[in-house]
Amino acid sequence: MRITINKRELILIGLGSVFIIVGIICLITVPIIVMKIINKKLQLEPNTETQKQWRDIQTPIYQKYYFFNVTNGADIERLGAKPVVTEMGPYTYRTKWRKTQLVYHNNGTVSYREKKVYYFVRQMSIGNESDIVTSLNGPLAVTLSLLQNAPAAVRVVVGLALDAVTEGFFIRRSVRQLLYDGYPDLLTTFGPMLNPKIPSTNAGRFGWLINRNGSDDGEYTVFTGRDSIDRLNIIDRFKGLRELDYYRNNSECNSFADSTNGQLYPPIGDQSKELFLFSPDFCRRIRLHYQRELDKYGITVYRYTPDSTTFLNADDHPPNSCYISRLPATSNPSLFGIGRTQTDYAKKQRKLRFLSGVFDMSGCKYGAPVIMSYPHFLDAHPLYTRSIDGLKPDPKKHKFFVDVEPTTGASLGGSVRVQINIFINKPPGMFRYRNVPDIVFPVFWQELSSNITTDLTDRLKFALKMPGLMTTISSASMLTIGFIAILVAVMFPLYKHYVKHSQTKESGSVVYTDKSTANSQVDINKIITEPNGKTVLTETNGIDNKGLDAS
Repeated sequence: MRITINKRELILIGLGSVFIIVGIICLITVPIIVMKIINKKLQLEPNTETQKQWRDIQTPIYQKYYFFNVTNGADIERLGAKPVVTEMGPYTYRTKWRKTQLVYHNNGTVSYREKKVYYFVRQMSIGNESDIVTSLNGPLAVTLSLLQNAPAAVRVVVGLALDAVTEGFFIRRSVRQLLYDGYPDLLTTFGPMLNPKIPSTNAGRFGWLINRNGSDDGEYTVFTGRDSIDRLNIIDRFKGLRELDYYRNNSECNSFADSTNGQLYPPIGDQSKELFLFSPDFCRRIRLHYQRELDKYGITVYRYTPDSTTFLNADDHPPNSCYISRLPATSNPSLFGIGRTQTDYAKKQRKLRFLSGVFDMSGCKYGAPVIMSYPHFLDAHPLYTRSIDGLKPDPKKHKFFVDVEPTTGASLGGSVRVQINIFINKPPGMFRYRNVPDIVFPVFWQELSSNITTDLTDRLKFALKMPGLMTTISSASMLTIGFIAILVAVMFPLYKHYVKHSQTKESGSVVYTDKSTANSQVDINKIITEPNGKTVLTETNGIDNKGLDAS
């Protein structure tokens, strides 16, 4: 059996092979091409979808505050009693972030300022902004600390005035006053006198976040991702500077290299990749490490938490030694062992060194004794919680984490949780406050959280499915067409051979005996009946079968 394939069928086989090759190429190249398209859309260049969402953030962002209400303030001040606190909160604010004054530069960066406005949300709060909290007197604690570095004459004048103008170490104020609105306090005028670098912009009022509602943190300059998607939203400059100036010159502690503000990260890829988060509220960058993978809104995300060395002191983690304290060394060691000066480095520097678990922010707070930690001193040295009753650190409630979609770098929420404390550090000779313990005293802790909207979730899911979807459609189509073309090219000659072979076998004599074939003219042997009744065949060119019936 010999089967021949003509030119048309060879062309069909060739085309089918081409389609198969193209389909295989699609399996490899389409994901790359689609990711390039997605990365193009991720850039913060003008009029991209990402830029529009980044410029005017629609994701609900909430700032929650929890205050430590002091229940035995009088006993602490008069008798030196161990402080007892109860937590009051949350007091929740919905915050609206909008970037303004955008200026694009030729090096692939964009500068902007980000205005933040806060709206109180009663439905998500434990009470009203008018709720009264008994809290540490912040202006007094700051003044007492700054007083130790002041000239002798200033120290005497301010020291005498304190007894006349202050309410004491613990005050009663509303949540609104303690946060954004502030309240009149004469002690705020002493700050610029004790340290000329302290700006006098609060008109004699004090609030932990006064003048922050409706303001911005300063000018950021970030990479748009135009030249490299791996630099997307990485901070190039803050307030015109490429590094901070709070700590030792040219030290790693001043660096915010490779950091973002946490709103958007470059695509992550490998789980071993570190992330860096910078906020002026932290006075530093924070290194984030991969913790685990989880499903969120039907999307795979990576959860990141701060590096375990973040709040270690220089004894436990020497690289942190460049975070210089601006607090004066105390001649009176902490009542509970919290502040200490016994290390060689601390003695040389004449500055305080705290036990691990807190971060001394005095370097960026004009020497004010502001101390940052995790809520309820989570993961800190146990002496911090032993010095105050009412603290209950709980990782489920107080852990700091961010969730990031690894392919796009999109932030899918998280909880940035930190606590603000004041180190009580009194100068000698302050008779009225002699019994108040020199400890790190908690004031409030805050949680910044966000929840991605359903619309943004659906868009992100679609974007993540695009590479696989496009690859499946393109490669499957090419491969299917190619295999069908080759199959047709192979089967058609076989079919032709089968038909031809069948016709050859069926050639020869055909006898019609059915009356339904009457009137048919066929070339067959003529059928004749002899007189003796026998049937014989004779050749004829045709016969009318009606004649058969007549005979």
